[in-house]
Amino acid sequence: MDVYRIGYRVFAKDPLDGEGSFLYGGRWSSPGTRMAYTSTTLTLAMTEFLAHVKVEDFDVETPPALIYVRSTLPDAGVLTIDQIGATLPAGWDEVPAPAVDAALGDAWTRSGKSLALLVPSVHVPIETPERNVLINSLHRDFKRVTISVHEFVYDRRLLAARRMAAGAATKRRTSSPSRRRT
Repeated sequence: MDVYRIGYRVFAKDPLDGEGSFLYGGRWSSPGTRMAYTSTTLTLAMTEFLAHVKVEDFDVETPPALIYVRSTLPDAGVLTIDQIGATLPAGWDEVPAPAVDAALGDAWTRSGKSLALLVPSVHVPIETPERNVLINSLHRDFKRVTISVHEFVYDRRLLAARRMAAGAATKRRTSSPSRRRT
């Protein structure tokens, strides 16, 4: 199975080491759990990156140096939530992510049941075949993963739209009646 990830060029040496999740956690992991977040398509990886990156990190005129990672995983090493004997938690797609999501991912990582786990993305309808793929970078089969790194540049229109949307959201939050000073 091929999976994709967008990242900053400075992390190109070990793009699937799980350092980000180890330091900060994520929807499917608590800080201290090492896993790499990837997607089944490059477009979903692009969406995931844009949804999580700080808008101020993106100058439309001089975008940051990015890469996309294409990795091939052994098909037998990729399982679904059902196949590991778990169920998708109710409310899994809430924002911010509920702790039960991270608990599921942490337990899967510790179990060593598989190299990778298919999970849904909050950003696409669950009925679609697109999925995020969690990779346990400490799994014994991680050495079987092939990784290729390529330069990547977002279309400036996407960056501009992301910045405008973030600005509009900030303006709505600060001008809502519940936040106005009286």
